[in-house]
Amino acid sequence: DAFDYAENMVARGRANYGETNNRFFHASVLDADACEAGAYDAAVCVRVLINLRDRSEQETALGNIAGWLKPGGKLILIEGFTDGFEALNELRRKCDLPDLVPAAINFYSSLADFTPVIARWFTVADWSGDSAWSMVPSARVKVWSREPSFLSSTVTMAPGANWVNVGSK
Repeated sequence: DAFDYAENMVARGRANYGETNNRFFHASVLDADACEAGAYDAAVCVRVLINLRDRSEQETALGNIAGWLKPGGKLILIEGFTDGFEALNELRRKCDLPDLVPAAINFYSSLADFTPVIARWFTVADWSGDSAWSMVPSARVKVWSREPSFLSSTVTMAPGANWVNVGSK
């Protein structure tokens, strides 16, 4: 399943991938009823939180995602943080390039400030901030688990596992 607040993104998903063993639908990550509670083994959240208005909405979204996951479910969070912009701008300065300014429509947090918020519902299972993702410093990948004992460095989705790809607000 995949949902997005932008109806044109839902239409694109249907057009590009069809709905053979999945569905695309219009919903808001801020609506706890957008998905059935405990229905998913995993959620993939790609640059969704930065598109929400403020920290309160980001916290609501994470709580909703946690509620849609089964016990032990995984959240794969790919998100922009201020830390990434700072690292990227440091590199740009070394190359005599001007700093990039985050888009005014986005709400960025520092990873250090936001980690306790995420920790309300999830434990860190894997962090790939120092891998290939380092080439895009504003994107950090964390795999969060609702099961504290989950310490695998990879996520393998079993055939038939349920997952949701979360779109923005």
